Amino acid sequence: MTATTTATRSAGTCLPAQYFEFSQLDPDETTAAGSRTWYVRSQSVGVAFSEIAPGDALRREGQPDEYMVLLPSPDGKATVTAAGERHEVSGRAVVVVPPGDSEVVAHDGGTVVRLFSTEAPDLVERYRNRDVYAEPDPNVAPFVPWPESSAADREQAQLAEWKAESKSQGVLNPLAVEVVDFTLCGMAFQAISAGPLDPFNHAVSFMVECEDQAEIDRYWNALLDGGQPEQCGWLRDRYGLAWQIVPRMLNDYIRDPDRARSKRVNEAMLKMVKLDIAALEAAARG
Repeated sequence: MTATTTATRSAGTCLPAQYFEFSQLDPDETTAAGSRTWYVRSQSVGVAFSEIAPGDALRREGQPDEYMVLLPSPDGKATVTAAGERHEVSGRAVVVVPPGDSEVVAHDGGTVVRLFSTEAPDLVERYRNRDVYAEPDPNVAPFVPWPESSAADREQAQLAEWKAESKSQGVLNPLAVEVVDFTLCGMAFQAISAGPLDPFNHAVSFMVECEDQAEIDRYWNALLDGGQPEQCGWLRDRYGLAWQIVPRMLNDYIRDPDRARSKRVNEAMLKMVKLDIAALEAAARG
């Protein structure tokens, strides 16, 4: 059976369905070990359906984005290597593989399905029905890569400085953590990789109240690495998240019933970037 003939579509309608029965089609790719792969696509997703010889490997080099590996058989076993890590998976598994070089080895052979976006040029050329999508279907929403990067990367950078009471737990896949749960200073957080669609802004910031100047300096310098300083004890870290690094005593001065003292401290603070406790105390004394 071959793909259905693509009829000319009228305005407001999508492409008709296409059907492929791989057992009746010659493979698009055959390895020396005898593994066979067929490549087909929709507008936004590419499918690589493989019947793998025992011990043979499926490799990707320089893959520009993530892709998914599906083991549909309950008896399937495979080793997935990517991002410098090696994982054993089995039994109707789904693995999200990070960008870059990767390898999937099927120990006992069998069926392996990989799902790709249409970002990799070499794969685009392999899809047997690529001509159908030479021009995008205007009635199908385009694929937008999301999330942009792993929340685990951000968590590791922050937890290197903060005392973490619990480590992250990835909930999507073992190779590219996109959702993490962690605890900072007794408070539970959940981080989700939101990519470029939801950038950080000043509507949300974390205030860190410090006991002394040494603590202010430590957090300020660590969070500012790769970031940008702002006025009044604010900064943006390397990921764009806003922080306020302030001395614990600042609130007492700002709320001081002596309004002249409060004003002096507030005016001194407004001239600062990183807050200076000695200078604030000098302003309070007048």
